[in-house]
Amino acid sequence: NLTIQNTAGKVGQAVALHVEADRSVFKNCNLVGNQDTLYAANEKSRQLYINCFIEGTTDFIFGEATALFKKCIIKSLSDSYITAAATTKRQHYGFVFDSCRLTSSPAVHKVYLGRPWRPYANVVFFHTWMGAHIRPEGWHNWGNKENEKTAFYAEYDNQGPGADISGRVGWVRSSKNLTKKDIKKYSLQQILGGNDHWSPLN
Repeated sequence: NLTIQNTAGKVGQAVALHVEADRSVFKNCNLVGNQDTLYAANEKSRQLYINCFIEGTTDFIFGEATALFKKCIIKSLSDSYITAAATTKRQHYGFVFDSCRLTSSPAVHKVYLGRPWRPYANVVFFHTWMGAHIRPEGWHNWGNKENEKTAFYAEYDNQGPGADISGRVGWVRSSKNLTKKDIKKYSLQQILGGNDHWSPLN
């Protein structure tokens, strides 16, 4: 039930929340800023955001952590990118958005779901409502075609005007969209449980 805000305005990178701790849980929180609002850092960090509101402009959810966003509202304040994951080759999961809602300010019409900050970026959206501001292409390679070979971007059973995958970039559409069988691997426990069988909601 916290609001964590960076009030610097549109001045470039200005993190509101930087999380490196393992087994971090944020419930009913507002994370407010512009560029780089939430730095979900550290590849060994597991983070859960549930019923949170997160807003920003460019790459406003970024970092190396394994992070699950469940029933969150994600608001874009400008035409840009939502995620910039830096998932490593060693991780099974990166950023996972389950039953979220992607919204935007009225003047925003061209937003990508993500671009890879590092080559093995891993981002998945499922059971999520996507507004019309989401670009048909969906994803961006950050100007490096090599990223297309390693980044894992996928979607499953999303709704809303921005959820149509028929126009997604070919390197995602052809091989990365999930099936009903695949989505069974994306339970909270499988994503965040780890070797210590962490159960964050207990």
